[in-house]
Amino acid sequence: NEMLPGFAASVFGRGAEGLATLNAAAGLGALIGALFLVLRGRTAGLTRIMLTGAFLASSALVLFTLTGQFWVAAGLIFLAAMSLLAVQVGSNSLLQTIARPDMRGRVISMNSSVSVGGPALGALAMGFLADRFGLQLVLGLVEKDSAIEDPGVVYEAALVDHAFPLQLVGDAANTLTAQLAVEF
Repeated sequence: NEMLPGFAASVFGRGAEGLATLNAAAGLGALIGALFLVLRGRTAGLTRIMLTGAFLASSALVLFTLTGQFWVAAGLIFLAAMSLLAVQVGSNSLLQTIARPDMRGRVISMNSSVSVGGPALGALAMGFLADRFGLQLVLGLVEKDSAIEDPGVVYEAALVDHAFPLQLVGDAANTLTAQLAVEF
């Protein structure tokens, strides 16, 4: 999202109108993803949705960096936003399900801190590199790498989800969070 203004202006030559269209496509994709998850209404199978979402989002973003067609890019941003929302909401849903009630707030706050702070630091580094090597190249390389690694991380979560009782995973997350909370 932090890179969309650069793509709208530099890659597609569309300025504010193009940025608004790309943001609207992302918003619509996120809305459709949210409606899908709300209507689905259960946690069973969320790891499969997260795995698929991570792969689709990374693939859509790689293709986004390669296209010069504005409307194709808008469709890819729609798909990426829908998929990313499914991954993030799925992750939050599973965390809330497996965390002990007395630790749930800490687990969610740690997850939120990493989810918000990590991408902001990454965007800063990507902006620095994009200034020197070009926006499409930098984002394309980052997303190509994500397309390979992200599904593996989600797949590992899926294996943990099915190989061990959820309570064991929840206890491990709660222990880690408790240790981190004591250190801070």
